[in-house]
Amino acid sequence: MKDKFIKKNKKLPYFIVTLGGVGNLPKAPGTWGSLVALPSIFYLSSQSWVMQITFILLLFLLSLVFIKKYLVSSHCPNQDPKEVVIDEFLGMHIAVLGFPFHFSLIATAFLLFRCLDIIKPFPIGFVDKNIKGAFGILLDDILAALVTWSILRVVFFKLQIFT
Repeated sequence: MKDKFIKKNKKLPYFIVTLGGVGNLPKAPGTWGSLVALPSIFYLSSQSWVMQITFILLLFLLSLVFIKKYLVSSHCPNQDPKEVVIDEFLGMHIAVLGFPFHFSLIATAFLLFRCLDIIKPFPIGFVDKNIKGAFGILLDDILAALVTWSILRVVFFKLQIFT
């Protein structure tokens, strides 16, 4: 009975942090995790800032809890397993927060976010190497997303591409 409970209890964190198994795709799981965010980004782009921020905050808290549970159940509390892609999902939502859903903007956000997440320039790389656990897994993607968001603000709105 106890073994069944433990197995069942491991499945939910795995399902959530891998976005239903997307994180186990053989090539570029983080890229797939970012792409999976597009339908919810499309929906949320027509909602208020309050709705978008609420979604992001709830997603952050959910991610934090389930990544921690997954790391503990996988016996790798200080690692960033490749199959954990909910952080990329969250990052994409932050990167396009408050922007309209336009193909060129979303494509630019996606490419820039993925490049920053892969290359990890300072301070993203510093966080990735020095902050461990569930919070560290999320924080490097949050920083990459905030840098992406800031660049998009300058490029797309200061230059009045979308007005």
